[in-house]
Amino acid sequence: MKQEPQNDQSTHALADALNVSFRILRFVMIGLLLVYLIGSTIFTIKPGQTALVLRFGRLQGVARKSGLSWSLPYPIDQVIRIPSGEARSIESSTFWYYETAEERLLGSSSMPGNTLVPGRDGYLLTGDANILHALWIMRYRIDNAHSYAFEFSDLEQLLHNELDRAVVVAMARWDIDSALLSDETLKEYIQKTLTARCDVLGLGITVEGVDAIEITPPRQVKGAFEAVDAAKSESAAKLTDAGTYRQQVLSGARSEESRLEASSIAYKDRLKNTISADASYFEKIYEKFKKNPNITTGILLQDTLKRTLACVDKKYLIHRSRSGKLELRLFLNQQQDNLWKEQEQK
Repeated sequence: MKQEPQNDQSTHALADALNVSFRILRFVMIGLLLVYLIGSTIFTIKPGQTALVLRFGRLQGVARKSGLSWSLPYPIDQVIRIPSGEARSIESSTFWYYETAEERLLGSSSMPGNTLVPGRDGYLLTGDANILHALWIMRYRIDNAHSYAFEFSDLEQLLHNELDRAVVVAMARWDIDSALLSDETLKEYIQKTLTARCDVLGLGITVEGVDAIEITPPRQVKGAFEAVDAAKSESAAKLTDAGTYRQQVLSGARSEESRLEASSIAYKDRLKNTISADASYFEKIYEKFKKNPNITTGILLQDTLKRTLACVDKKYLIHRSRSGKLELRLFLNQQQDNLWKEQEQK
């Protein structure tokens, strides 16, 4: 009789403990459910991404930009993230010669055959009917996330095909020399053609640039192209040297011309001054000559003799003898006389 109250107390304590445990478990489950709902409905869109929300496969609203956003839990809503802010690229090796996976990995190719193999080796035909190989790459950004995600089943392959198309159209307008240089005009033309095509198709992208990774003539004739390039380089170097030499010669000729012109002008001025002075002197002497011819003649003769004798080292005055004869007696050095005799004998 005394154990029944004790059993009832134990039963009540156990029931109370179970009730408390169930209450705690209920709160925990509710909390977990809330955490799950919050975690599955609120999501973050990273910078450079655009999100599209589909509810039972149908697009809800417009594309959502970076930041916090929400949606109903999956499978009611599905979130598709589009990398619209980052630059993407597509590389085309359609027009490159055949390489195995190992050759592409090592960056080396085997010896080519005598000819290209159609259907295996890719190539381009230029406007002057020459063949070359090329690797191209395009860079683009996604502008319209809806078109990018839903309008086309394989947009990357479509862009690859459109890049090949633009390259073929461009190469048909360029000769091989211009194509091998891969100048900006060629790249701009390909980008313009590709952009126009993407706008017509409504691909929802912006083409940011097109570059040639490598353009090369066929390996079978690459040596001939390299020889032509070397000849062009040598020709350009010689033309440059010739132009430099021409400029040097012209510069020297202009300097010599200026010097001769200045010298001739100075000589002309000196000659004019001399002639003018001589003419003035002659007029003065002539006036004196008309007045006193004999005296003037004697004075002029003396002046002439004076100037003439000033230029002579040794002077001999010969006097007339009483008989009227002119005699010249010279004393010669004996040693000098012997040297003259030896010279005459030789």
